[in-house]
Amino acid sequence: MNLIPIGEVSAQINCGAPLPWNVRDVEGKLLLARGYLVETMEMQHNLLRRGVFVDADEVHARKEQPPMLFGASERPAVPFAQQWDAVERRLTELLTNYLDGKFLRGISDVESMIAIASEEHTDQTIYSVIRHDQERFASYGITHSIHVACVCSILATRLGWSKKNKATVINAALTMNLSIIALQGELARSGGGHFPAPKKCD
Repeated sequence: MNLIPIGEVSAQINCGAPLPWNVRDVEGKLLLARGYLVETMEMQHNLLRRGVFVDADEVHARKEQPPMLFGASERPAVPFAQQWDAVERRLTELLTNYLDGKFLRGISDVESMIAIASEEHTDQTIYSVIRHDQERFASYGITHSIHVACVCSILATRLGWSKKNKATVINAALTMNLSIIALQGELARSGGGHFPAPKKCD
């Protein structure tokens, strides 16, 4: 076993995606198995800070980038529902930290996940949108963006749009309410979800 610091392969770790190789301690003992879902950016940062290691031979065997969520090229590491939840958590972190330098790359990753899900798992995607718990008011802004992005992706495919135009409309849906994400949750929680009517002047 040829252990190397995980920092040397940090580019292969994607928030919201499964680990492409096993993570070990300095003695080679297994800490996290390949396929473990890196659910949040905080989890991703903690992995890099804790001084853990990976087997260089495993990394060499996985030269390609780790598969995106919902990819059908191999058996999914986790169930669709859990992957769907991970996308929601990832978008939440991205829109909460939109000034982060990796924001655009992160949004692009989520766009790819939405596109793959809607193309390769269309029925499950539609089901996840329709069966959403409408009483999760606090997350309304995030889930609304994801649902619109999914609908846009499916329609763009049906209409034969180019990959570029499809990505553009998905990205627009994911970020369309960036400035009022928190407000949307408050309005949904207040009941009715409408702005208060303006007072009449005397």
